[in-house]
Amino acid sequence: LVRAGQPQPKEELAAAQRLAGSVAVPDDGADLARRGERRILERAESTGGGGGLRSVVERLRDRLDRLMLDEGQGSRAASELPELAAGVSSPVDWLRGSPCSLDPARCIHEKRIGRDELWFPFVPLAPQLQVAERAVKACEQGGIALLQSPTGTGKTVALLAAVLAWQRRHFAAGAAPQVIYGVRTHAQLRQAVGELRKMPYRPRMAVIGSREHTCTNSEVIARARQGRTPLNHACRQATRLAAQQEQPELQGACEAYATLGGPKHAQRVFNKCGRRGEIWDVEDLIGACKAPAGDGGCPYYTSHILAGNAEIVFCPHNYIMDPAVSQCGSHHRGRWSLRGRVIIIDEAHNLEQGCRDAGSVEVSLVELRQLSSALTALPTRHRNLRVRVRGQDVPCADVCAELVRVPQRLAAFLEQQANAPQASVPLAGLRRQSWGLGQSTAGTAECLRAAGLTEHGLLGRAAEELAVELTDVLLRLQVEGRAVPEDAVVLGVLDRIRELLAKLQLTVRHPSSYVMGISSSSTGSSGSSSGPSIAAWLMAPGVIFESFAAKAHAVLLASGTLAPIAGLSAELSTSAAFVARSQPEGPLEAVHVVEPVQVLVSTVARFPGSGRVAVSSFGSWQDGDFLDDLGSAIASLAEAIPAGVLCFFPSYAAMDSAVSAWQGGSRRIWERLQRAKGDIQVEPRSSERLAEICSAYTGAARKPRGALCFAVYRGKVSEGLSFEDDLCRGVVCIGVPFPQARDPMVIAKRLWNDSQRVQGAGGAVGTLSGEQWYELQAYRAVNQALGRCVRHLYDYGALILLDARWSSKGDRSRGLRRYLARWLQPLVEEWPRIVASNNAEQTWRDLGDRLRIHFDVAPREVRRLKGLGDGASQASASQISSQISTQTSDVAAFWAAASWWNSAASRSNAAEQAMEPDFLNRNTVDENVPPGNHQGAKRPRPLPDSSAAAAAAAAAAARPRPPVQVATAAAIRTTTMARAAPPPPGRWWLSEMGPGVPPEAPRLVMGPSDLRAVSHGAAHAGREHAEQGRERLSGSSSLDTPMLPFRSP
Repeated sequence: LVRAGQPQPKEELAAAQRLAGSVAVPDDGADLARRGERRILERAESTGGGGGLRSVVERLRDRLDRLMLDEGQGSRAASELPELAAGVSSPVDWLRGSPCSLDPARCIHEKRIGRDELWFPFVPLAPQLQVAERAVKACEQGGIALLQSPTGTGKTVALLAAVLAWQRRHFAAGAAPQVIYGVRTHAQLRQAVGELRKMPYRPRMAVIGSREHTCTNSEVIARARQGRTPLNHACRQATRLAAQQEQPELQGACEAYATLGGPKHAQRVFNKCGRRGEIWDVEDLIGACKAPAGDGGCPYYTSHILAGNAEIVFCPHNYIMDPAVSQCGSHHRGRWSLRGRVIIIDEAHNLEQGCRDAGSVEVSLVELRQLSSALTALPTRHRNLRVRVRGQDVPCADVCAELVRVPQRLAAFLEQQANAPQASVPLAGLRRQSWGLGQSTAGTAECLRAAGLTEHGLLGRAAEELAVELTDVLLRLQVEGRAVPEDAVVLGVLDRIRELLAKLQLTVRHPSSYVMGISSSSTGSSGSSSGPSIAAWLMAPGVIFESFAAKAHAVLLASGTLAPIAGLSAELSTSAAFVARSQPEGPLEAVHVVEPVQVLVSTVARFPGSGRVAVSSFGSWQDGDFLDDLGSAIASLAEAIPAGVLCFFPSYAAMDSAVSAWQGGSRRIWERLQRAKGDIQVEPRSSERLAEICSAYTGAARKPRGALCFAVYRGKVSEGLSFEDDLCRGVVCIGVPFPQARDPMVIAKRLWNDSQRVQGAGGAVGTLSGEQWYELQAYRAVNQALGRCVRHLYDYGALILLDARWSSKGDRSRGLRRYLARWLQPLVEEWPRIVASNNAEQTWRDLGDRLRIHFDVAPREVRRLKGLGDGASQASASQISSQISTQTSDVAAFWAAASWWNSAASRSNAAEQAMEPDFLNRNTVDENVPPGNHQGAKRPRPLPDSSAAAAAAAAAAARPRPPVQVATAAAIRTTTMARAAPPPPGRWWLSEMGPGVPPEAPRLVMGPSDLRAVSHGAAHAGREHAEQGRERLSGSSSLDTPMLPFRSP
């Protein structure tokens, strides 16, 4: 019937009804008809047997269907469909087709996982195989997987290889689910498509996004800006005119939409974007849609039509998480569905916040009155206006009377509560009344009943449909020139009404997962009172997660920074699908592939100069002394870190306070920052200037002097942008970015979580306490910021945590380093290394030397990894000697004093025990430390030394000292565990360093003579000792002699 092109509604209706009742259809053309059964059925029912005109969207869809069938890659009947987990999905939700092709030139490495053969364009890394194995298992079992793999470990490639290989095997059996790959931003869409280009798999794919990124009609864009209306309203107005008149030369009509169904446009789009094996992004689609007058098409509508037949679709998160978008039934999205799909949510660290935002709403009394007034006034301007609803013409007055009921009832309820006594336990005085908290006597359901929102049909789908149809009628009035300026306001009102209806409907369905609150009267920016407001806040993100996870065949939640993962799992535990279908082995936390020498992680507990403890609080950002110390610390770090440096502040207000202080009264600090870096950029609050700021920063970062960018946790720079290599050699994290403690939603969330735990059996299993949830938000934001550095296997950099709370010892320490990503924890160095030291200036000089050594050693190690170095497993004495860099610093005296804190005498004193350096007190084996990394090794305690030695070391520290020779990482790796001679029993293998230092003062830094001895002994002893060290780390052997901490500065 499709090939014939002749409408025969009765026959089509009968055929569609037969197809709807069958699982497999034997004839060759049945699969195409099956995928289009909804279209055929709707067309037959709407025309009532009388044929009718086809819209441009339907015509383009039909042409692409025929082209795909003629290609020979169309769907085919399946003789036997694969079995599924019970209750997960049905094969009827899957696509019918054949396996996608493979590019032989990119099939470099094969890995078999279960029954699937995965092909990679290179030899995969260990984390990639871990991610791929978990992803294949989730797809096979219809499960939900949490996958954390650090940035730079090839997470996207692993996900694509796993799901596409699994999909190919099921297509070979007849049918497979569509893959929906969700990312947070449109920039990440381009990155994901770029990774697919590298893969050997060549599926039929599609990319969908918003009109802001796909609209090419400059007149429509200008009209939206001039009228201050959303672009989607201007677009619908232009497409409505084009669809009705089918004369694109008329003023206001969108030519690109009018010619959407043309044969030339369909053929051109199919050739460049519709064929199997064509990998394209939004820019490619826009290029394919550009053509001479009469032959082009709209990229926005074209992309959504292409997505209907695609085997993998890339889209922003809101197409999955926002019910108003994911359940949209517009004509161009007739084949869009989440049912039976494999859903991948990349950058899933924002999942919890995104789900709660998607289900929450707040509206003020003033706004509710404005909504009511706009809807009430519309029928007075258009008395004869009628709205077509379900085949009937309904007067506009009746439609508005139905839609105005919700805002009117909410307004009346707000006015009533404004005169009621204030709640005994308001939300810290910020909420006048609240419902749904454990301390409250009334629940959310009672609030909804008191507001009159539980009446049957008030919040149903019929009301949303009325809002949609009335919007279409108003757009038609604008097209016909019968609209008045006030009608443009009603379009925004209707969008707001639809949002209220959708989210209040969720509140009625899940009252126990919501908190409702009423605020007191507040003053707006103009000085007038905005009146009270009412909010419905979703506290349980599992409500939104359940809305798409329950439909999907499998869900993969992936990110480079899911940590702390336990918090995310607990927050999603309110979803029945998550609890029932999560992988029993738990979340995956893959380690990084970079060598430890490529990453320097340091916590700094004190500021330079004053030596005050580095802890920021709400009031610190108005303290001039604190800002001066902070500026000096950032300048010292900027001077020691080359190329680009990103510095993160807890909030925009904190960043603005610091920048204003440094540019004003503390001008010397700003001038010092400018001397350290060639360019300083500040992250803007709005997105309009972000591209300009990023362009200036990236250009300056590649220059010799580098660049510095001040940014904000959870901001636009903290994710979605890739800062590789010189674009980010260092990340400085200031403070601990806890959420705003006085934010009403934050207060409500903390209280609600506490109430769930108090309820016991009524609460969800594993629910976090309010305090746990509050703190985990900060730790996740810091992990995300740290992920801006070290973006691939051959990258390197330094991560600085500038706050005493990250340290494990000392004033104001809280040991928050345990909340960092697991692969980072063994690498953390704490400064000052001597906890009792009050010499902050010395600490910062040593830290600067440590950074300079790191950025001298790390590039050499990277060149060795790339194969540019000698690549030998053992180096000669001359090679080792050539890798020694001379540094003029006080590192020797620093380590001489540090060694004494490791004595048994100091360990017996409880007061001194708290000051023991962390690197000297690692007494447990860390199972996450890779072989060859000694940092987590268990070492024996040294014997006590004479008390006179400590005094001698202190006296030596006060005298001038000669330059210190420090071995580079390449030499250290070659000579790991090597010794010129065994050390005395119970003592570290230490060296004497330079004139004027007492022989009894031990040293943790090797001297030139020791390096020569080590270099000669390395060829004989290095390999043997290195193997013993690895055995010791794995627990299969033990050494009687202590190990030298080579990775220490």
